[in-house]
Amino acid sequence: MKNSTVINKVKIFISLTLIVIYTSLFIYPAVVISWSMVDSRLYKEGESRFLPLWFETTTDKFNNWADDYLKSESRNDTLAKQEWTPFGALFYLQSVESLMHKKRIDVNDPDTRRAVDNAVAILLSPKTSAPYEKIWKKHRLQTGKSHLESENIFFRMLYLMGLASYREITGESRYDALIARQSRMLYDELFSAKYHLGDDYPGQCYPNDVLWSVAAIVMANGVSDHPFDTNELVNRFMGVMDGELRDGNGLPAFQADSKHGRIIQTARGSSTSGVLLYAAYLEPGIAQKWYDLYERHFLRESTLFTGVSEFPEGTPGFMDIDTGLVVNGYGSVATLFGIGASTVMGRYDHSIPMTMEMVALAWPTPYGFLLPSLAGKSVVESWALGDVAMLYTLSRERVAPDVRSYRGSIPLIVWILAALHWTLGVWFVRRELIWIRRSIRSTQGDSNGTL
Repeated sequence: MKNSTVINKVKIFISLTLIVIYTSLFIYPAVVISWSMVDSRLYKEGESRFLPLWFETTTDKFNNWADDYLKSESRNDTLAKQEWTPFGALFYLQSVESLMHKKRIDVNDPDTRRAVDNAVAILLSPKTSAPYEKIWKKHRLQTGKSHLESENIFFRMLYLMGLASYREITGESRYDALIARQSRMLYDELFSAKYHLGDDYPGQCYPNDVLWSVAAIVMANGVSDHPFDTNELVNRFMGVMDGELRDGNGLPAFQADSKHGRIIQTARGSSTSGVLLYAAYLEPGIAQKWYDLYERHFLRESTLFTGVSEFPEGTPGFMDIDTGLVVNGYGSVATLFGIGASTVMGRYDHSIPMTMEMVALAWPTPYGFLLPSLAGKSVVESWALGDVAMLYTLSRERVAPDVRSYRGSIPLIVWILAALHWTLGVWFVRRELIWIRRSIRSTQGDSNGTL
């Protein structure tokens, strides 16, 4: 009898543990998805009321990853790690800056401040820049200029934009001289280049990253005590993007020849989503024109799903590090950052349904977004960076003066996922409650038999 009672108690403990797991994996997501469908803040302001909660969870995960990264001796030995390590640091800083402007978080919170310091430490870490130093070694030997002084547009853009965000968030002047030097060097280099372009890697120019670089210069100028006039570079560069680098659909090319102003790859969904995240900061009129073309050629709306295709309809497609997962033509990266691009442009009619979808598809849990976390762990060995990318795109600030509200129906995929989580969650929890009740009755029966 005694052994039977112990076994029943163990069964009860296991069932209670499973109930916690099932609640986290199914009931909690069901509540979040369902709430997102009726979230008045999302409909009115284009952002979820859950953002501060997601920020707190992401901050904890980011700090755990950043602490390990800064202490470890492991190298960024893959392209994904090489790029997503500084990308993640920048995305976290930009998310903090945006949420600070909206007064949704307290930047003086100890955990937040530690994460902000960790993010800038990652950007400044020799380990982070080491792969770029190696890639540009031949260029340094030829020109005498390091990877932080010439070309290397991708990393220098992340570096400068991150430092500018840090300055805006903290108000500290410790990096002012570095910000001023980097922004001036990048400005002079892009301004003097024939087409105002530079390479991310030797022989590889991605106009989206150059646009982010110009935006980084403007942002750095905005926090500087000694600003300089950036208007001429902005005007000339945007003229090239809307001129020589405009493809057959009227959108900036995905890849170009920086020395000859020649298009190598036409616009893609992921690159255009990226362009639109910052184009309105530089030239709102051109950004609006590009968004209209983006809507025509890349945004796809149906009863089931609203998203961004990676390639225009009828164009052969493929998957790579830039596209992420592509399903039925929809690009995961293009759609994820399409949320932020639509928010910046005031197109809540696009950003709101995509927000609902991406939150539902990301599988929200009390510990973060499950699928982005798994993707980040498998690709770059970080549980945090997938969540950081979600936080970044969901926290963008509107730049366009006008808003187009969302008055459509909720995408069917959101209803399906909400129903699936509710069904599985209730079924699993109910099953364990039945087991608990049976175990309790069995234990009571054993006790009565003993008496």
